[in-house]
Amino acid sequence: MFSNFRTRHAAYFNFAFLFVVFGSWLFFYLQPVLRGFLSEEYLFYGKVSYAAIPSIFGNTDIPLLDKTVFQLNSDKEATFVLYASKDMLDEMSDWFSFGARNVSDIPLEVTASRIGKNRFVVSSMATSDGAVEWDTLMEYQFYWAIIYLGIEVVLLAGFIFFIILGFRSRRRYKAMLLNLQEAKAGEYE
Repeated sequence: MFSNFRTRHAAYFNFAFLFVVFGSWLFFYLQPVLRGFLSEEYLFYGKVSYAAIPSIFGNTDIPLLDKTVFQLNSDKEATFVLYASKDMLDEMSDWFSFGARNVSDIPLEVTASRIGKNRFVVSSMATSDGAVEWDTLMEYQFYWAIIYLGIEVVLLAGFIFFIILGFRSRRRYKAMLLNLQEAKAGEYE
């Protein structure tokens, strides 16, 4: 009878911990995009010397978790992060592909926001054959950032909810133990 309350108490705190861990993890994935909205944009010219899909979400088309990282002109001091959907990358493949053999021969114009000392979030890209405009990338990033921020709010509310339930069940458990001890003391008198 009493182990039910003890188990429920621990389960509430475990769920709260799960919500805060998942929320923190999601926020750290979202943070570069959010910082990109608030940073000044810079214009870069060059040819791609390095490109990779570094995350475990590579080619999954999960918005803002699937990203492409690249460098221009063998400059290891500037790394660019491109957040784009699979459809955008497919449209881009008509005029530019990070996996093409001649990728290092194609001049590229990149507009990006600084999010760290050596990291930039791409807000537009262009070659002589085509472009991904600022409106397209920013709309995609802003739309999914708002959705992820909504998920963050739900996770925060869930965390608060389960913390409150955990403390309330703890008080009820302690009150029941106190009543049980008083009842046992009354039996021995």
